[in-house]
Amino acid sequence: MGVMNRETVGYIECKDCGERGSLHLTKRGKGSFLYKRCGCGCDQRTGVKIQEKWRREMEPLPGFEDLKIEPPEPDGVKVPEPSKEPEKNQEQEPNEPKATGAPWIIAGIVGAVVFVAKIAKGAA
Repeated sequence: MGVMNRETVGYIECKDCGERGSLHLTKRGKGSFLYKRCGCGCDQRTGVKIQEKWRREMEPLPGFEDLKIEPPEPDGVKVPEPSKEPEKNQEQEPNEPKATGAPWIIAGIVGAVVFVAKIAKGAA
């Protein structure tokens, strides 16, 4: 006996095998999920992203149009513009270069040279 699929609710182009796959609706636990059959086999993934992708890309059959979701409109998505003013919590720093530990390193080297010179003088 062949594979028994649930009622076909729509179709989708499979980007992996290039075939037109059929979409079916099944219930698992507390949710309803789409699954796809195409040349790749049966894809029963229930993740949010794949389910949304299938619902966006599907061609629903009459009576199942409510399963399709429309992609968000680019005009409806507002991307925040970067602020040109510094945030209130950040202190404004002058454009002067930051002090480094170089003076301390130089002082240490000079001190070591003087120390070695005194020891060398005392040994002579």
